[in-house]
Amino acid sequence: MSKKPNTLPLFHDNTKSYAHHYVYDNENIIAILDLHQNKQHLATIVHHPTRTDTPLSITNHETQRTYYYHRDEKRIADNNSLLSVASEPKRSERSVAVEEGSIVALTNSEGKEVENITYDGHYGKILKHTKEEETLNPYGYTGRETDQEDLYYYRARYYDPTTQRFLSRDPIELEAGDFNFYRYVSNDPVNFVDPSGLYVGVDDAIFAGGGAVIGVIGQGVSDLWSWELSGWEDYAGSAVGGAAFGEALLYTGPIGAGAAGSFATNITKQVLKNETGKQCGYDITSLAVDTALGGATGVIPGMKIPGITAGKGSMNAIYNQMTTKLKNGQISTVTAKTASKMFAGRATQTAVAEGVVIGGGIGSYGSPKVPTYGDMEIQPGCGCP
Repeated sequence: MSKKPNTLPLFHDNTKSYAHHYVYDNENIIAILDLHQNKQHLATIVHHPTRTDTPLSITNHETQRTYYYHRDEKRIADNNSLLSVASEPKRSERSVAVEEGSIVALTNSEGKEVENITYDGHYGKILKHTKEEETLNPYGYTGRETDQEDLYYYRARYYDPTTQRFLSRDPIELEAGDFNFYRYVSNDPVNFVDPSGLYVGVDDAIFAGGGAVIGVIGQGVSDLWSWELSGWEDYAGSAVGGAAFGEALLYTGPIGAGAAGSFATNITKQVLKNETGKQCGYDITSLAVDTALGGATGVIPGMKIPGITAGKGSMNAIYNQMTTKLKNGQISTVTAKTASKMFAGRATQTAVAEGVVIGGGIGSYGSPKVPTYGDMEIQPGCGCP
C-alpha cells in the first residue's frame, strides 16, 4: 500500500473545502483523507478486482452515503454481481460498466443520478460537471483522477485535456511506438487509452515493422522464383503491404491478416507504377485474386517449435497472455523485448515464413493485366494505348 499526497482543494461545496491525501493500494485509490482535519477518513473507494481504472463505488463517511459509478461504455453487469465480488453490500438492479471508459455519472443507493460529467469530444476536457450531493468522486476521463487546474494524473505523468498533450515526455520514449513523446495515444483516443502514461503502441510498431521486413523478403523470394529483379515500386508496395499484414496479425487471425496484406501490397504497387508512368490503369481482377490468395495462405498450419510456439512460457503463449491482459486492462504497456517475442511467436504460429515462400512463388507468375512499360522513362499521366 502506498500514499500519494495531494494538498490541493480539489473538491468543495458552499461551506467546505478539502485538502486531500490519497491512499493507494497498488494502482488504485482506496481511501481519501482530509489533511485539514488531522487526516480524517473522508471516503472509501471500491474497485473492480481485475480491471484497471474501474471504480465501482465510493462511500462518503461524513454523510454515510454510497454512490455507484457509471461509465461511457455499455452497461454490462449489475451491481449485485460486481459488488458481491468486491465484498460490498448488495444494492439495486442498476447496471455499472466494467469496461474501460470515462466516468459520466454517479447514482445513489436509490438509483438517482447525483453527479454528471459531460466531456468535449474524445480528449477529456470537461464541458459540464453538476453535483446534487457531495460524492467526493476523484475520477473522470478514462477513469483517471483529476488534479490541479483540470489536469489528469496518469501515474507516470500529467495530461492536459485542453491542449490534448501530456505535460512531460513519455519516460519510455521511442519504446512507446510513437516519435512524439507528448501527444496522447498517437491522437487516437477513440481506440486507445493510456492509464499508465506509457503508451502501449510499441507492440503496434514492432508488428508493423516486422511485417514490413517480411513483405520485402517476400518480394525478394518472388524475384528469385522468376529470376528477375523487380522495380522499387514493387519493394515499396511489399513493405507497405507487409506493415498492414503485421498490424492486422496483432488484432485478427492469419486469414484476415494475409488478405489485408496482399490487398495493400497490390494496390500500393499499382498506384506507384501509375504515378511513375510504368503502368497505365488498374487491374481489379489482379487485386481481387491477390487478396484471395493472401487470405488462403493463412490456412497453412504453423510448426510446433519448443520455446516459440509450443510449451508453457513460449513466445506464442506470451502473445496470448499479453493481448488478453491488454484487452482486459490488466496491463497498460509492453516493452520492446516482449513485443518482439510476441511477434516472433505469432508469426511462427501462423506460418508466416511458409506463406511468404508460397506467396512469393505465386506472385512471380502473376502481374496486373494492364498496359505496362517496363523500365522505360515515361512521364506520369501517360496516355493508355
